[in-house]
Amino acid sequence: MLEGDDIVGTTDLRAPTNRVNNYTQINRKIITVSGTLEAVDKAGMKSYLAYELAKAASEMKRDMETAVTGMQIGVAGSNSVARKTAGMGAWIVTNFSAGAGTGAAPIMSGGAGNGTPGTAAVAGTPRALTEALFKTAQQNVWIQGGNPKVAYMGATQKVVFSTFAGIATRFRDVPAGKQADIVGAADTYIGDFGETDAVPTRFIPASIVYVGDPEYMSLAYLRPMTTEVMAKTA
Repeated sequence: MLEGDDIVGTTDLRAPTNRVNNYTQINRKIITVSGTLEAVDKAGMKSYLAYELAKAASEMKRDMETAVTGMQIGVAGSNSVARKTAGMGAWIVTNFSAGAGTGAAPIMSGGAGNGTPGTAAVAGTPRALTEALFKTAQQNVWIQGGNPKVAYMGATQKVVFSTFAGIATRFRDVPAGKQADIVGAADTYIGDFGETDAVPTRFIPASIVYVGDPEYMSLAYLRPMTTEVMAKTA
């Protein structure tokens, strides 16, 4: 501003906040255990019902992680269509990196920065993960105000990540009298814009790598996981 400038008829621009939203996806597992099976003596367990409940809980957690780490868009649902929660990939409407060709970022239903991810991302021409692509993703996150602390990836991309050459040679001191370990993996990438930990997940799409700041990500529940006893004829 100019020295002595008078504030008349003008103010600094302030953009209003936009509300984004998601849909709650309902997950369930149905277990049937007969009264006789629960009552008899069983090998290796006291309660078959408890055993099945534990397995179902693990299965449901896997289903939820698959949805959350995937690319599915949000679906409002109806009396004939189930609701769907928009996954991590559907929220990357900027800093989206795809191969050449038809690659396109997801689109919010209410316009840029507003609503729910309503149009799915379009994959471009397949390409291999490279150190240059990874560094560009780090840079893009940093430019937008975040810190690229974490990179979520599947098994295939984790193996590729461990081949990044960087600027260092891997050495490890071996104490006298002990055998050396073979170091064939890397879990952290130190770039110009900070350290990024590689976090492998079994449920993320094989061709996807998410680089971001976990401070701006969270998982919310409308209703916690519960167990309901149904009628004999449900």
